[in-house]
Amino acid sequence: MRGRSETTGPPISPLRLLAVQALDRVTGENSESAELWDEDDGGPWREQFRQLREALSAGSF
Repeated sequence: MRGRSETTGPPISPLRLLAVQALDRVTGENSESAELWDEDDGGPWREQFRQLREALSAGSF
């Protein structure tokens, strides 16, 4: 994924790539934060993170 979005779109900036990687870590399978958030409110936060990740990958802002 080095510098490209997951859907093989145009290259994304290094800072956006870092942000996407950070979101992947926070929402990943081994994330304690994700586990705690899921326990607290059932996970609607996941959709917001997905939308943010998509926007970063697409370079839409």
